[in-house]
Amino acid sequence: MKIHFFKNESHFYPRLSYTYENAKNVPFVDRCKKIRKSMPWILLIPSFVFYILFRRQLPFMFYSWILPLHIPVHELCHTLFCWLCGRKVARICFFPNKFRLTGAGAYVKPSFGVFSKYQTILLFAFPFLLLTVLPAILAVFIPTWREELLLLSLINLAGSTWDMMDVYNMFFLPKNGLYFGDFAVTVTDETKPVIIHKLYVTNDMDGIHHKRFTYENGKFTENDSVYDIPDTIRLKKEFTEQFNLEG
Repeated sequence: MKIHFFKNESHFYPRLSYTYENAKNVPFVDRCKKIRKSMPWILLIPSFVFYILFRRQLPFMFYSWILPLHIPVHELCHTLFCWLCGRKVARICFFPNKFRLTGAGAYVKPSFGVFSKYQTILLFAFPFLLLTVLPAILAVFIPTWREELLLLSLINLAGSTWDMMDVYNMFFLPKNGLYFGDFAVTVTDETKPVIIHKLYVTNDMDGIHHKRFTYENGKFTENDSVYDIPDTIRLKKEFTEQFNLEG
């Protein structure tokens, strides 16, 4: 797992495309698009109001530390869930949109592989459960830390807004889908394996990279050999024209 600052996926892969055999793409519809940018800032208001009301009980140092530390702890919660599922994490990117305030402050990129629908939902929701729901519950039973726990809960509520919107969108995707982080598919024939072709270009511009993966009987494996199908031939032609590269 690597940690990067001020980089997003385009810094690692100027272009990344997938195609598959025995599967159909499931389009992802963002039903929260209109409120996605503004909602985190709206939900930060209760945190500031809470601090003003309880600033005598809350040391300023606690407030000044919880804001910058919240982001890495939040992302580590996503990482923890990947590890619990037996998945590796390729990288954590902080401030991938540089200083654009309307973009996500950080994200976790799991290594390429399969999540079920409900694993994906929990992947998005895990920081909300650990840093918003759990502190709110503990605040009831630990009165000496009540204000600190409630403040943490409120701050992470705002920080989890985009995650919870993705959770909401995921509920509309098919139950039997296969979810690979960058896309989702449904299996065409359950008796046959799903073959996934991954094509990408790196910043080194050292050619078109082609990898092949198989998902069968609940197992996901990378294959040593690759071959072309009409879709990969089409994609390689597009890559060559876009980057002046050869496959």
